[in-house]
Amino acid sequence: MAEKFGRNYTLYVQMAPETASPSFVGPVSPSAPNNGPFIRIELPLSVEFDITRKTLSSNSTASFRIYNLSLEKRNAIRFNFSNYGTYRQVVFKAGYGTNTPVVFQGNMTQAWSVREGVNFITQIECLDGGFAFRNGQFNNQFVQKTPQLSIIQSALSSLPHVSPGAIGPSMYTTADSGIPYINLSGASYSGNTVTNILDLVPKGAFFVDREIAHCLGENEYIKSGNAININSASGLLGTPVLEETLVHFDMIFEPSLNIGYAAQLTSITGDNFNGLRKITAVKHRGIISDAVCGEAITTAEFAYFNNLVGVSLP
Repeated sequence: MAEKFGRNYTLYVQMAPETASPSFVGPVSPSAPNNGPFIRIELPLSVEFDITRKTLSSNSTASFRIYNLSLEKRNAIRFNFSNYGTYRQVVFKAGYGTNTPVVFQGNMTQAWSVREGVNFITQIECLDGGFAFRNGQFNNQFVQKTPQLSIIQSALSSLPHVSPGAIGPSMYTTADSGIPYINLSGASYSGNTVTNILDLVPKGAFFVDREIAHCLGENEYIKSGNAININSASGLLGTPVLEETLVHFDMIFEPSLNIGYAAQLTSITGDNFNGLRKITAVKHRGIISDAVCGEAITTAEFAYFNNLVGVSLP
C-alpha cells in the first residue's frame, strides 16, 4: 500500500445551468450528463469533511466546509432546503498525491456561506441517493413466471440518478436449493421505488453507495479485484473492538474502503478478528489543507462473518 503522505482532494459541486461560467467545468460522472456545469474546488483551498456510509436502507450522508471560496462561487453554490425537487450532484475525490478515488457521490440538500472571523465558510450538506429515495416511482406490472431477479433489476433501474449494482443470489433464489425464484402469479407495483424495493428483498439487504444501488445478503459482498489489506503498515490504529457481530476500528484516512466490498483485516493485537471481512460502514472525518496540519481519520465497521460469497457487479 502506498505511503500516506500529501493529502489531496477535488470536490465537484453541480450548479444550475444558468450559472454557467468559463471558470466552471462540465459533467464529472455519467449519472449527470449535460445537467449543468460543475465548480471544481481543490487545494490550496482547505476543506473539512464528515462522511458516513453504511449498508443500511437509508441514505449515507456527507458534510463539507470549504474555506474562502470566491464570491462568485459562493453565490453559485447556494442551495435552499426547499429545493429538494432539484437534483444537484456533489462528487468528492480524496486521497494522497494523485491517488484520489471517489469517497462520496450524492446530491446536495442544502448549501450556504457565512463569515467566521476573517474566513468565509461554505457549508454543503449532501445525501447519497437522497433524490432517488424521495422522487423514485416504480409503476410496473409483471406477467406470470417473471423471474424475481428481473423484478428487482427493474426496480433498481427506476431510481433516478442512481445506477443498478450488485444483486446477491440470496435475493432471488430459494435458500434450500438455490433455484431461481419465479413469480408464479404475476405482480403489480405502484408508488415510491424504495418502498417497493424494501418489500422485494430481505430487511437490510438494499443500500445505495456512490449513487449505485445494491441488494446483498449478510454474507454476500461485491467482488472486484484484490481486497485491500488493513494492518499497522496501512494505518490501523489500536485494536479492533467486537460489538455483537460487528468489528470496529480506527485507521489513518483510508479513501479506498467501500461499503459492501471486502477487506483483509490483519491485527497483531486482535488476531481473532483477522480474515476476509465485509465492510458494512465507513466514516471519514478530518481536514485537507495546505495551511492547517489537522488529522484525517477513518472509522470502519466490518461484519464478523465467515464463508463470504462474492457477487460481481453487472
